[in-house]
Amino acid sequence: MERITMQDLQVLWREGTAPCVSIFLPTHPKGPGTQADPIVLKNLIRDAGARLAELALREPEARALLAPVEAMAGDQAFWKEQTPGLAVFRSPDLFRWFHLPEAPAERVVVTGRFHTRPLLPCLARNAPVHVLAVSLNTVRLLRIVGSEVETLDLPGAPTDLRDFTKYEDPQQDQQFRGEGGLTISFGGSEVDAKDTRMRYLRAIAKAVH
Repeated sequence: MERITMQDLQVLWREGTAPCVSIFLPTHPKGPGTQADPIVLKNLIRDAGARLAELALREPEARALLAPVEAMAGDQAFWKEQTPGLAVFRSPDLFRWFHLPEAPAERVVVTGRFHTRPLLPCLARNAPVHVLAVSLNTVRLLRIVGSEVETLDLPGAPTDLRDFTKYEDPQQDQQFRGEGGLTISFGGSEVDAKDTRMRYLRAIAKAVH
């Protein structure tokens, strides 16, 4: 599913050629409801036509304006892949539609500008989230947008605890043995392991910073 961006909204906000038709409807990704979705859109198109008539738009002009939306309603291939919701925007100079991750309330708005409020939650939903996944065996930085997960490079971070201990400074180890009489090495005492793991986490934190 193509994500809705702030740039998409800005395009809709800049559109100033009236009338602007905004149509929202819940759709069904699968199941019996998929056959009813085109019918619902056709009903909403008729509603839009009636509202255009109230704005004194002549019927031929209204039909021409809504023709791309009519074509969408009759496109069987289009309805094969749906999400929980659909938003359609049409004006004399613009025709855009978006699949929505959540079902909107069924609605038709015909005014001098597009009705975009139902799209605003999509921006928050599509905001990237970064997750740092750390264990003794792996270090991963993930970027999550919606349902998409991408693994990012984390320069300077150890790949795991063994990798970290392999490149530790021998002088640093010697200093610790002199102060505490303990050996810092992978697989050493419990105190050694805790200290090594703490430095391991600090090295990861430094790379993230």
